[in-house]
Amino acid sequence: MALSAGVAMGGAARAQDAAYEQLRKLHEDALKQLEIAQKRRNELDQELTALRERLAATEESLRRATGELETLRRQASEWAERTYFYRSFYAAWRRFVSQYPRLRTAWEAYLENRIPDVEDRLVDLPSLGWPFDPPPPPIPIPATTDGATNPATTGTASP
Repeated sequence: MALSAGVAMGGAARAQDAAYEQLRKLHEDALKQLEIAQKRRNELDQELTALRERLAATEESLRRATGELETLRRQASEWAERTYFYRSFYAAWRRFVSQYPRLRTAWEAYLENRIPDVEDRLVDLPSLGWPFDPPPPPIPIPATTDGATNPATTGTASP
């Protein structure tokens, strides 16, 4: 009986050792999986940080682009006003000139015969506040003589 008790106890000890080894392996596997999960979590945190930085940069870029778009829209509106003003001014000029054939002929002759120079590139166009702008200064008229009936005169002419 003692022998059978010893064999039974030896078998139980081996069974406990096997159960202990199995539990130890399960514990080590769980620790490895936990370590892998923590590493992956850290990688995901780093990716999240990088994505947040990219998102912030993209939002800043979008904000700048939106500002530029608003500026361009405002400029387009201003140019539309100016071109409308100039087109209507030109149409009024053509209508006015068409009522005076001699003036139209003189204007066309001027356009055909003038010599282009630097001043042609720097033409003063009417301002947008045209009807309400103060008048330009008078243009001096050089002294002329008309013979005996009209002595030399000087004066100014307004445009």
